[in-house]
Amino acid sequence: MNVRLLPAALKDLEVGVRFYDDQEPGIGKCYLDELFARIRELESTSGIHRLIFGHHRCLASKFHTAIYYTLEPDFILVRRILDLRRDPKWLRRQLSN
Repeated sequence: MNVRLLPAALKDLEVGVRFYDDQEPGIGKCYLDELFARIRELESTSGIHRLIFGHHRCLASKFHTAIYYTLEPDFILVRRILDLRRDPKWLRRQLSN
């Protein structure tokens, strides 16, 4: 199944890359590689992930990040890519927008 990313998810990726590159140059690329690997895996694993706040949540293995997505009739829609170290109330607000 085809995977699509909302503009908000793309913006989340940009924020994550900047954050990790600020920690140490080059880590942002590792972050991006990891997240795109997980997004590609959704083509074969979508729907198996736990539902959180009405969205499936796929966890990144190397970073404290989750990909929140929904299953649409013809595609997988990545809605947000969020840092799990944030307050759960903040996460819920981000996903309800």
